[in-house]
Amino acid sequence: MNAKLRNHCKRIAKTKGDTAKHAKVWQVMRIMRRFTINDLLAVCELQPNHRTGVKNYLHKLKRAGYLSMNRVSPSTNECSYLLIRDTGPTCPSVVHYATVVYDHNTQQEHTI
Repeated sequence: MNAKLRNHCKRIAKTKGDTAKHAKVWQVMRIMRRFTINDLLAVCELQPNHRTGVKNYLHKLKRAGYLSMNRVSPSTNECSYLLIRDTGPTCPSVVHYATVVYDHNTQQEHTI
């Protein structure tokens, strides 16, 4: 990881309130393996207004290759996600203007 991205990761971790939320969501994803956004909100005890933030995080992880997505039902239009890359206990960070997912467990960058 280059120095610019490493410093950006440190700033994000210190200042962004989403880091704790992402850590909770990541731990639940690792345990459940298959889930919906509503499942994550309920288990993590997050308010419904956090739905958009969780959905955006899942979208970034999907583009980086951590998740796959299936439609559950046409009537509810709710998606089911499957965790396909579990790299460890620390949640991946979306950094560098949301163009890179950095995995702290493997020390790798995934361009999205």
